[in-house]
Amino acid sequence: MTRSRWLVVGSCGLLVVGGLVGYAVRGGGDGPSRSDLTSAHAANAALAARLRQTRADLQRRLSQARSAAATASAYTRVMQRELLSAQGGTSQIGFCSSRDFPTVDVRVLAPTEASTVSSPVIAHLIVDKPLGCEAEYYVTVDGNLYRPVHHFARVAPVVGPTHPDDARPVPGNPSTPPPGACFGGVWEYIRFQLPAGDHVLAVSGACAQGTEVPAVTATPVHFTVAG
Repeated sequence: MTRSRWLVVGSCGLLVVGGLVGYAVRGGGDGPSRSDLTSAHAANAALAARLRQTRADLQRRLSQARSAAATASAYTRVMQRELLSAQGGTSQIGFCSSRDFPTVDVRVLAPTEASTVSSPVIAHLIVDKPLGCEAEYYVTVDGNLYRPVHHFARVAPVVGPTHPDDARPVPGNPSTPPPGACFGGVWEYIRFQLPAGDHVLAVSGACAQGTEVPAVTATPVHFTVAG
């Protein structure tokens, strides 16, 4: 073998040995490079940050939901006190339809029977059988049908003793009540402008609006408006 050929073979051997040494130094080629490790670390850090943000958002929403539930519970307690002030016991149901309750009873809490009151008269009505049921009905005074007056120019407050529904007689006292002549709810406060003398307040059947509306029974109340 000539000297030049030995030089060629030696050079090839050195190249092979160098490649093997570099391969070993790099970990055999299977492990990640330093740049890959840096990228993976950055991705994990970003994922951890997103998870922390998601957890914070969920905790905030849970806090808001708990606050809303507490507010609703407070409102429910107020409503229950209003209902139970009319009758001892517990509320039987929060919703009813004619499928379950063909008839509901409305009690007139004010004015009371044979009482003497001044005008304007504030009537307080409540659905007491089943207690807590929402119902709609017509209201008459001395046989004359009345309807609520809606003030669309302003936002009306929640109906109560200090903010009752204003009532006006329906012109002509028609045999068929016109649309919009319904009162009702779980409870109702109605303000009537009545002349001095004896009067009768009555609930006149169930409101014809809607579907599955139960029939309504009630005991008329006789009272006197002072002169």
